[in-house]
Amino acid sequence: MYYEKVCSLHNEEGYGPVAISHILPLGVRTISRWLRIFAEENGKLPPKMERDLEKMCAPEDLRSENLRLRRELRCAQRALADAELRAAAYNELIDVAEENFHIQIRKKAGAKQ
Repeated sequence: MYYEKVCSLHNEEGYGPVAISHILPLGVRTISRWLRIFAEENGKLPPKMERDLEKMCAPEDLRSENLRLRRELRCAQRALADAELRAAAYNELIDVAEENFHIQIRKKAGAKQ
């Protein structure tokens, strides 16, 4: 009985958990938990919470965050490519040195017996 009333007060009237706790004999934590349950059951946030979230995260903020993350990803990809190229160059350098000087630079795999 109270669950439906809480959801209707929150969604239709726009009351928050504190205001609802003044109307109904329920605690704020209980009301908040019920609203989360409502969101999980319906696979989405209640409309009031969605509006609040949209106000907090404006689309231009999301776009700028997206651009920042893309730049960061490109930078990390370049650093990885440079590190892989450096490792390949070191391996080639060791191969050439072993071939020209006839010395074993790399350790052989396996433990000594």
